[in-house]
Amino acid sequence: MVLSKDELLAALRDEVRIVLHLATKVDRTKLDYRPTPAHLRVEKDEFTGGKTTRGAQLVTLVLASCVAYRMQLFLYLKSCGRDELGTMNLWAGMDAPAPPAS
Repeated sequence: MVLSKDELLAALRDEVRIVLHLATKVDRTKLDYRPTPAHLRVEKDEFTGGKTTRGAQLVTLVLASCVAYRMQLFLYLKSCGRDELGTMNLWAGMDAPAPPAS
């Protein structure tokens, strides 16, 4: 394991501490703020050199992080001997159907 249970809990607590700190910075008169569709459609440069929009980049970054952690967990499970896990577990989130009885 990369982190011990205590290290993981400490890291999670630190993330909560940071979010709580940022929450104290919220201007209560702006609680109804939402980015406008026009704001999210502003074109910007991608990290890879192409073009994208703010909204697309935000969604892509969040989704890419989730997929990366899913893959990491899957690979850890496989390396720990869970040989029965396969493509269906990783990409569909379900066990593969049992093969038909012969």
